[in-house]
Amino acid sequence: MSMKRNPALSLIFASIIVILLLIGYFSAGNSSIDEIRAWDFKGVVEQVGKSLTSNNVIITVSGRDYDLARLHMNPNIGIYKGDTIIKKKGDLVFRMIKPNTKDTIYCNKP
Repeated sequence: MSMKRNPALSLIFASIIVILLLIGYFSAGNSSIDEIRAWDFKGVVEQVGKSLTSNNVIITVSGRDYDLARLHMNPNIGIYKGDTIIKKKGDLVFRMIKPNTKDTIYCNKP
């Protein structure tokens, strides 16, 4: 039985491939969200950079790097060296306080 002669078999095969790709995509997204929920830090941003392989923002707080790719941040709010950033475990929202201010900016608010 050739795939070219049986369009139904081709359709089933393509459907299976699409389903497997969707499962992989959604499971990878959930693991990233779980990783973000596990973050627990409070401190001054020591360094802000970009990933070598993508345009993702990476910050360093207390000597540890955090990739902010999955966070839904307002592009008008920049994170800079010297900003204070607070992220509690189990929460997707983090707070940022700019130097010399008492204003708190909530980032990644759903």
